Amino acid sequence: MDTTKKLLKNLPEHLLYFGAADLICLLLSFAVNMMLRPLLLEMARGNEATTLAVETALWGIFAALFYITIAVILSKSSIQRSAYLAATIGRKYSFFGDLATFCKGGLWTGVAAYAIFCLPLTVLLAIIPELDYIPTLFYPQYAMIELLGAWPAYLADIVLYALFSLFLFPFLHLKWERERLYK
Repeated sequence: MDTTKKLLKNLPEHLLYFGAADLICLLLSFAVNMMLRPLLLEMARGNEATTLAVETALWGIFAALFYITIAVILSKSSIQRSAYLAATIGRKYSFFGDLATFCKGGLWTGVAAYAIFCLPLTVLLAIIPELDYIPTLFYPQYAMIELLGAWPAYLADIVLYALFSLFLFPFLHLKWERERLYK
């Protein structure tokens, strides 16, 4: 199978994982914004530096929450685990060989899917920065945009996801390989 067909085959799967992580982040962010943000801002009332620090910290937490959520979802995904184990059955495992194989294929599929996932909100907020409620549909990206601006956040998110993937997937593969029933 050529690279383009393989990329297009896996994009919807990645987009579904991103959508699930986004939904979880949206719910958690909503809870924090309803309960914790007012309390923290009330405590910082009158002090601009403290208010800015609280806001920046909350945006950073919301941005990091997506990566934590996606890591938990992927580590618990029996589909990802089964697909990896089925694809590597009968092969001798090597961590660095797996990392090299991941860099050649899986990394770019995930990065492309993440770039596609972030693009609509980034374009929308680059054109209409004062938009009120639609940005909360992808709260982690909105948090990055609040911290960095629209296009710097888009580029930073792509780089962060690539680095995150380079760390997460090879270690998940190592964990799954160690738990393999038949070696």
